[in-house]
Amino acid sequence: MSLLIASPAYYPDQAGVDEWAGRMRATARRVGLEPLLYGQGRQIDCHNTNAQSFDLIELLKTRSEDYVLVCDCVDVAFLAGEAEIMSKFLQFNAGMVVSAEKDALCGMPKTGAKMSEIHAGGYFTNLNIGLWIGEREYAVHCLSESMRLYRYNPEDPTYVPDSPQAWMALMMAWGGGPEFVLDKDCALFQSMGLKGPEDVVMENKRLRNVMMGTWPVAAHYHGDKTYGAYRKVVEELLK
Repeated sequence: MSLLIASPAYYPDQAGVDEWAGRMRATARRVGLEPLLYGQGRQIDCHNTNAQSFDLIELLKTRSEDYVLVCDCVDVAFLAGEAEIMSKFLQFNAGMVVSAEKDALCGMPKTGAKMSEIHAGGYFTNLNIGLWIGEREYAVHCLSESMRLYRYNPEDPTYVPDSPQAWMALMMAWGGGPEFVLDKDCALFQSMGLKGPEDVVMENKRLRNVMMGTWPVAAHYHGDKTYGAYRKVVEELLK
């Protein structure tokens, strides 16, 4: 059983990669993980279309690992190593598990409402593609099918976020493709947003979701373009 950690780092040179992916990589190395940074020197499409879809799919087809965890590079912090990651993933008994957040994409209200209905009672009820884990071949199947089914079949033709964030949410909400699971209770992944939910506290260099009683293996500080809260927690982890 082997696990690949992969992260899109579409920067023109090594200096850019080190600047923007360095903190994530340092937190990964602290717990014994070595991320594969892909995309250096290439152009990223709007909304990460290629980074989390066809570029990633082609990369994963060339790999031999049994499992893959994909994360954003600029705002993710790892908190646990491979043994705990795999143990928690396998407890889902699913081929692919995607992180969750509170809100849906702003231009997809029907899909957001459907996701909230499906995951009612969860800590989060909508999808965030910034962290996910799966069986490598099955994940390729899920990503490929979401693109095939929903890339040109948006909820609203006037709002077309050409992104696997949208396609995967549409596929989960409206069906037609392979099934996967949302980490609605933050057993694996904790979406932090701008500053982090009040229910999440730092204890002995681990984040604990007090409400759910979980110790996520990675945190994603999405939405804050200053990266202030993220950098602060990375500094704490690396002390």
